[in-house]
Amino acid sequence: MGSLENQQPASLHGMLILIALAVTTLAEKPLPIIQDDLTSQPAPKEAEQLRGEALVNYVNQHQTLWQAEYSPDVEAYFKQYDGRKVEEKSSKAARDPKRVRDVVLDVEPPESFDAREHWPNCPSIPYIRDQSNCVGAYAIAPASAFSDRACIQSNGTIKQHYSATEILSCCGNVCGYKCHYGHPPGAWDFIQKRGIPTGGRYREKGVCKPYAFPPCGRHANQPYYEDCWPNARWIPPPCRTKCQPKYRKKSYYEDKLYSHAWYRLPKDEKKIRTEIMTNGPVVAEFSLYSDLFYYKGGIYKYVGETMRPLRRRLDEHRRALTNPSCYPSESFSRHRTLRHTNERAPKFKVAVLHRHLARTLERKIMEAVEIKRHSPEINKKEELREVLQLIA
Repeated sequence: MGSLENQQPASLHGMLILIALAVTTLAEKPLPIIQDDLTSQPAPKEAEQLRGEALVNYVNQHQTLWQAEYSPDVEAYFKQYDGRKVEEKSSKAARDPKRVRDVVLDVEPPESFDAREHWPNCPSIPYIRDQSNCVGAYAIAPASAFSDRACIQSNGTIKQHYSATEILSCCGNVCGYKCHYGHPPGAWDFIQKRGIPTGGRYREKGVCKPYAFPPCGRHANQPYYEDCWPNARWIPPPCRTKCQPKYRKKSYYEDKLYSHAWYRLPKDEKKIRTEIMTNGPVVAEFSLYSDLFYYKGGIYKYVGETMRPLRRRLDEHRRALTNPSCYPSESFSRHRTLRHTNERAPKFKVAVLHRHLARTLERKIMEAVEIKRHSPEINKKEELREVLQLIA
């Protein structure tokens, strides 16, 4: 298991768990859209300069789509940014226009589709991981979507969760900064070139490399390990080319699975919906704004300043032009810093107007396809160039 760095007790025992955005049905009365083209409006400049209670008050006084609630724990979390915006460097592979693959729209996609129901024999699809004190969604989301598609393309023969810990520990700067954010394109390159072994829940037996960190906080019907620490980060275990002790099913190298290719989708809502219902879950990123840490309920529309990208695995879509849409999340990693308790996490729901989703969430969508085992040839020079580019 990894170790914690800079571990400090939370002053208000905040829950720092991965929040599962439950796939829920909307209320009987549809929520009205306040303004037809609201989602295309930029955030007011004066609001981008606000923080803390001033930002919460501004959100609640100047719009009615969503409600914010102040928490002093959020301020402690923001200190790690030193007041600076965080910009992410994209890899060379992510910017390559050849990575964009078009989707043929033979038929109109249905208004709703749930991958959990469509592929009920794939246990990885409904599973959403508690990241613990590790900002590693750049690794967790690709590993999860990869697991989903491996099951789908094998017609349910491959049911394993594949290891996000392998990416966190072994990918290096090409992927990111371990538990301090990273780049999904680098993770997809790693899966394609190096492959990843089987993974699973914390301390799970019968797999090669289970998740390295225990869930924090309290979860219904699950073991309690520890409280969450708002100002701490786990350090992933060292990269080792062997499986956990007593795993004897296969060797480390035999246990690995590779993707044949990964690609991006065009910025087209119908094509993304068609891709999900045809080939399975995808990975998406959208910019994380500081005001989202104060989210309480409603249809979220950003107001605060940009903090960093946030990754999600999308495995369900609902068309919503007159009603809001609810999406499951792979990662809302620390948004209960927040509620002052360690009680069971509620079903946290973020509703996003669909056109806003098409313009922001669909910016960097990538997925592994055509799963097959092979012996990859690693281009050392190409990897070195990407490392030099990331640290430049």
